[in-house]
Amino acid sequence: MPEHTMIVVDGIRVRPEDADRYRAQAPAAETATEGQTPAAPGAPFDPGAVGVPEVMEYLSSVGLVEATRVLDAEAAGKNRVGITSKREQLLAAAAEHDGGSGGAAT
Repeated sequence: MPEHTMIVVDGIRVRPEDADRYRAQAPAAETATEGQTPAAPGAPFDPGAVGVPEVMEYLSSVGLVEATRVLDAEAAGKNRVGITSKREQLLAAAAEHDGGSGGAAT
């Protein structure tokens, strides 16, 4: 049986042919096209508005101050273990992204 390409809808991996059904069931604020955030331009990244893969991808591209803000928002919101359990690792990587001088984490 060939392996299917999966897409992410509201943090859930689904087959492409099932995506419309999952999107119809998801609240509007929770629905995002893979790799896109539904935030207004210039608005801070909201981890609660996207799935875990999108949050992890975003965290891999930011510095320590922004990573700390996003992880705090995640802990105060959805508090998904797939993200929060990796807090120290993600903050260490963000500090490396800053070159080790991104400011203190809170």
